[in-house]
Amino acid sequence: MTMTLSQDDISSSDNIVWRARHRYAWDEDPPGDTITGSLRLLAGAKVVASQDTGIGHLASLLNAPQVVIYPQRGDERRALVLRDGLRVPMRFDDMHRWNSSLCLPAWGSPEQVLAIIAEALSARVLPGPIDPWKARPVTEVPGRQPVEVVVIREPDRSLILRPAGNDLIETAPLADRPPQLSTADITARIATCQACPDYHAATDRCQRCNCTAMLAQRTRTRFARCPAGRWPADHLAVDGWTVGKAAEPQPQQPNSPQPSSRARSAR
Repeated sequence: MTMTLSQDDISSSDNIVWRARHRYAWDEDPPGDTITGSLRLLAGAKVVASQDTGIGHLASLLNAPQVVIYPQRGDERRALVLRDGLRVPMRFDDMHRWNSSLCLPAWGSPEQVLAIIAEALSARVLPGPIDPWKARPVTEVPGRQPVEVVVIREPDRSLILRPAGNDLIETAPLADRPPQLSTADITARIATCQACPDYHAATDRCQRCNCTAMLAQRTRTRFARCPAGRWPADHLAVDGWTVGKAAEPQPQQPNSPQPSSRARSAR
């Protein structure tokens, strides 16, 4: 969803009063057109508030001031496990680099997210460098108005200068992605899918879960699992997801009797 906001839509006091006019971007598209109305809506927005989706990427390409919403701080820099088990890298670094206007992440409670959106409405964006301003107060910015939040921008990071303190926003992805499945495991999963009655070869689709690109995506992630249980996920628990572990042969106990050499040769 894209929120088109004006300064009158938000008033700040002890609480933020939310009076946003919001529309689905695709509601603006003419019949048979899935992009024109969306582009027009995004280009005319005072601030675009979206999740890390195609709408957010379109807004960044249009240089529309934007706020990208994540569940918690740091999620904009790492890969997340989504509800279908796919681990997807966030692309905030791309949006920040493409958008030469304003691109900030938001997280926390609805009130905290709305506070960041309200700041974006009155933010003043200045080109870097950032380092000389890290420890300086916002009051030292020449020509700053009392209601302004100042954002000093570099291609890969932004520094938000507030009266309460400065906040450095890094965009470089965190190197916390897990190892990939082996080629043998991927091949075994693909063979199982191709032999499954639920698999539709013409569309590469699993008809049981109706997911697209079955062979291209789900068979290659350690966190996916067959909806019919025909192949298990790897035995990992990541980001709160606990997935099944295939049965493994049990090691032989040290005191268990061993077959004699004569018995082994008789076999």
